[in-house]
Amino acid sequence: MIMTESEEAFLEKLHTLLDGLEELVFIVDPETYEIIFANDKFKEVCGGEEGEKCYRVLCGLESPRPSCNNVLVFEGKFGEIHAREYKCDKIGKWFKCFDKAISWFGNRYVKLEVFVDLTDYKEIEQALAESEKRYSTLVEAALDVIYTLASDGTIMSLNLLSKKITGWKCSE
Repeated sequence: MIMTESEEAFLEKLHTLLDGLEELVFIVDPETYEIIFANDKFKEVCGGEEGEKCYRVLCGLESPRPSCNNVLVFEGKFGEIHAREYKCDKIGKWFKCFDKAISWFGNRYVKLEVFVDLTDYKEIEQALAESEKRYSTLVEAALDVIYTLASDGTIMSLNLLSKKITGWKCSE
């Protein structure tokens, strides 16, 4: 892609501003799917460079994903920030993605994308869900009366044996 001096200067300023961030920041041409700008973190994590197709870099595909949100960003609710969670199977990470159409050189619009890495949070969330399931299974299968009370004496939880023996219900 041939750029003017002002475009090159602007991209240089973007690099100065965005290369130190931990978030992945990139700009995509919605018609060609070419990456116009990518900060250092995007290049480090995804391995992509300016000029490459976003669907190849992010998904390892030869054509855009059917679920690509260009229609939403450029037609559905134009000008709004669109947030979504996305699992990039190619690199094995979860991201909170923020997409927005922005004005660009040549009287056109492009898509600004910011990806915040959620992988650690997703792993913690999954570990917590598994722990809760193990705890619940253990408590329900126990041959002991197990219950919890709030500081005001309200019954917060009861296992099956507690309900059977006492006839109590939660929040009594």
